[in-house]
Amino acid sequence: MTESTSAPGLSAAPPPAIGLGGAARDLYRALWLHAKGVRPQMLGAAGLLSGAQLMRLSMPWLAAQAINALQQGDMATAGRWIAYLIGIYLLSWLLHGPGRCWSAMWG
Repeated sequence: MTESTSAPGLSAAPPPAIGLGGAARDLYRALWLHAKGVRPQMLGAAGLLSGAQLMRLSMPWLAAQAINALQQGDMATAGRWIAYLIGIYLLSWLLHGPGRCWSAMWG
């Protein structure tokens, strides 16, 4: 016979934890409800910020191409890849900056 250490009438099992999918759904539902009246601005800001991040994802590949060209001794090609890298960096900030300002206006 085993003894129960919990008080009478209380369940010994902890309450179920919310799953990651449920937590994300609740978070975005609350965000959507909170953004009533400024949803186009919210979506625009999210689009700009997402676009900036997607552009930044190409930067390691561009740097690798520049390094490959340098290792092969092709300075002109390396310079072109470095120029592309700088261009992507600047363009991503041109998207990121307005996206942050836009999101601050409604947040």
